[in-house]
Amino acid sequence: MVVRAMGMEDEARTGRWAAPFSGPATIQGKVFSDAATWERPGYVAAAIESGIVTGYEEPDGTYTFRPAGVAKRAEAAVMVVRMLDRPEGG
Repeated sequence: MVVRAMGMEDEARTGRWAAPFSGPATIQGKVFSDAATWERPGYVAAAIESGIVTGYEEPDGTYTFRPAGVAKRAEAAVMVVRMLDRPEGG
């Protein structure tokens, strides 16, 4: 939802991250071990690249997005605040 609200939907659908991953993906210097399970990889990658989503750090040093999880109220609030705090066009 935040990718759409930020006007990044075209990039998410057609950009360099739009194709499904066959394994882990490195985005913003973080290795996301669950990238192959993302249904809309371009949207997730756009949210990560923009700093809206940071992922969950795992004990092995990789990160996960946890697409089957449910965002807690605090996590959703942080995403909205990060989105609103972004400079226009940034």
